[in-house]
Parts: sequence; C-alpha cells; structure tokens
Amino acid sequence: MGVVTFGKHKGKDLKEVPTDYVKWYIRVQSPTLAEFQEELARREPPPELDTPECRAGCCRAQ
Repeated sequence: MGVVTFGKHKGKDLKEVPTDYVKWYIRVQSPTLAEFQEELARREPPPELDTPECRAGCCRAQ
C-alpha cells in the first residue's frame, strides 16, 4: 500500500490512516477526480474510436 504524502497523516502507511479520513478524502477528491477522468477521456478516445477519421475530429461531439 502507499504512503500518505500530505496533510496530518503525511508519512503514514495508508493502512494506518483512520477510516473517517479515507472516506473524507474520497468525498473531497471525487469531483476533481471525475473532472480529470473526463478530460483524459476527451483526449484519449476508446480504442474502437481510435481511427484516422476520429483522430481528425469527426467522431467527437463538438
């Protein structure tokens, strides 16, 4: 498991962090994470849409 790199639990193994803190972090980061995931999906279409035509922009919603 990873090590927390910020905040009051910085340096702790994630397994040692209280459950309430993990739930809080997920709740706080969810909107940002969703925005990043949407942007990545916009930049990198799924393989079935990775054709020359789609790369030219005709397959994407404008």
